[in-house]
Amino acid sequence: MKPFPSSHSGITIAKELNAITERWNIPKNKVHLLVHDSGTNMIKGLAEQKLKSIQQELNLPNQQLVQDVSTRWNSTYYLMERLLEQKRAVSLYST
Repeated sequence: MKPFPSSHSGITIAKELNAITERWNIPKNKVHLLVHDSGTNMIKGLAEQKLKSIQQELNLPNQQLVQDVSTRWNSTYYLMERLLEQKRAVSLYST
């Protein structure tokens, strides 16, 4: 057991889970279940990993979705632009 490398954000948790499967030579398609608490950082990390793998399967750019921010006038435009780009990945993610 070793200490967690940095903050417990969704991104660092997903990176660490990937590193563990690589270090132990476990193919990602063999991981069917992961037990975790319901912390938002865990849920976000797993969700980001799932979207990333779908994007790779579809040969889409590996990009996160954009959030609408009321104080940024163009954020709705960027949200819609990214959503259209990632439409197939988001559709598969939600099924």
